[in-house]
Amino acid sequence: MHKVISIVTSTYNQGRYISEAMDSVIKQAGDFYIDYLVVDGASTDNTIDLVESTKQKIQSLPEKFSVSGINYYAGNGINCLGVSLRYLSQKDRGTADGVNKGINLAKGDVFGYLHSDDRYEQGAFAAVFKAFAEDKELAVVYGKGSYIDEESECIGEYPAQDIAKEDIYVNCLISQPSGFISMKIVREVGGLNINIQNSFDYEYWLRIYHAGYKFLYIPKVFSSTRIHPATKTSNNKRRIHLENMAVVKHYNDMVPFAAKVDAALHFSPLGIFSQKLLWHMPWLQKQLARLYAEVFFQASLPLVDTIEKEIFS
Repeated sequence: MHKVISIVTSTYNQGRYISEAMDSVIKQAGDFYIDYLVVDGASTDNTIDLVESTKQKIQSLPEKFSVSGINYYAGNGINCLGVSLRYLSQKDRGTADGVNKGINLAKGDVFGYLHSDDRYEQGAFAAVFKAFAEDKELAVVYGKGSYIDEESECIGEYPAQDIAKEDIYVNCLISQPSGFISMKIVREVGGLNINIQNSFDYEYWLRIYHAGYKFLYIPKVFSSTRIHPATKTSNNKRRIHLENMAVVKHYNDMVPFAAKVDAALHFSPLGIFSQKLLWHMPWLQKQLARLYAEVFFQASLPLVDTIEKEIFS
């Protein structure tokens, strides 16, 4: 049986970074095929030119194989069994919609999606296939993640945690590009929720977790997420947190107290002040955190309820 991993990159006007993202996919090494799909939302920059150029380079490789009706190419620096790059460019409803279009075309046994300004680290795919081979009951395999800046320099680490030891309803424990899912499970639970603007990855992990599927955490860096001024994470922090609370409330029927504390200390109007105060006056931490948590959450609850209805209607 052939081992095929399907990777989807949903992109729009990311010509500055997409070449690094594509290279990080096609240069993964191991005994597997890479089914790579780039779904473009009708970019107006040079994104498609770069994707087409990469496709032509792949198709000029000396070795060609056909697996499940898809042509794969190898040789000259390709260190897996073969790579296929397919793409389409048309207007869509955003990143989640683009990823879902890619899922519908995917032919792999394992699925992952990579934003066009992020990258995989070498060895990620090999580690994922090894884990799935050792435990046939696994639904999700995920690793650690790092943060990189505009110049691709590491600036921090994503706080990934073992889902078996920490509460996924408090924080998203999985760095989005570091998570890989059995395609069988993807077909069972469906694609991403296109009603969500930002937190569709968190909702997806919660949906799979809530359904009782098995996760495995590997303490190895699988990917790097780029932080720059144009990212959704940089520009929509309050909206992201409200969506997080909405999806947690949907699957858990309540928002855990620890999640409320996180909201209060990072996203309330006085969040920066409160963090500085707690840093210098730790004896206030418990009381102030509790007060901020309840006040901020109660003030946000109408918005959380509205967003929950928008997402799951």
